[in-house]
Amino acid sequence: MARGRKSITSGPSVFPSGTNGGISGTTSRRGPSGTSTVRVRELLALPGTLRDVPPAHLTVHLAQPTLIARPFHREGWVYEEKVDGYRMLAYKVAGTLKLVSRNGRDHTSRFPGIVAALRKLDATGLILDGEVAVYDAQLVSRFEWLRHASPSDLSTPPLFLVFDCLQARGKDLRSQPLYVRRNVIEDVLDEQDRVLPVRRLADDGLKAWQQVIEHGYEGLVAKDPASPYVGGRTLKWLKVKQQDYRVEERGWDSRDKS
Repeated sequence: MARGRKSITSGPSVFPSGTNGGISGTTSRRGPSGTSTVRVRELLALPGTLRDVPPAHLTVHLAQPTLIARPFHREGWVYEEKVDGYRMLAYKVAGTLKLVSRNGRDHTSRFPGIVAALRKLDATGLILDGEVAVYDAQLVSRFEWLRHASPSDLSTPPLFLVFDCLQARGKDLRSQPLYVRRNVIEDVLDEQDRVLPVRRLADDGLKAWQQVIEHGYEGLVAKDPASPYVGGRTLKWLKVKQQDYRVEERGWDSRDKS
């Protein structure tokens, strides 16, 4: 059974134990059509299902969601908050920890709190895909505050919101379906407060979009839970964004940021 997970709430203590009502979003451990999924320790022990990959030999080509104009519902798909932050890969391999941006820049020294949290994870040979973000008092991610914000603005320190796991314990997971990779994420990140699974929205895509509007999120990303991790633009990940979202505050419209 999974241990108690921390979530983020506003207020004096940003890391209290709580439910899934904060930034962290957990899911039931079931796959499409209600089939049971295996936990990470069992999965990684299965002979012949995965292959060991030396870190130096794993070339990462980032998956990119396709932008579409309108929200939709597709039976069985999952809907995640579109985090307004910096896309990063986190590496914990061969005794080395790194945070690397989508254009290959090393940001490890910029986010020491996230690096310290990664160091505590009970997993090695790990590559995580996600976004570094900070949040306001309404628990909305604020891209512009990553560049310039006073401490009084922030309700959280920089956090790493993880939406995919490419490798765990040296096993290449990219051929595994998303729902399995999500289960790996939730096991690996148990009881973390700086490195968290990205927030899942309602199971119905139109209701998920309503949550986006009500809470003021940038948008959502809809995903096929049976899909492998494939680099480049994909129709298995579809993003919908609020039009002209915070353009004046950000100073630019990052239409292709993530």
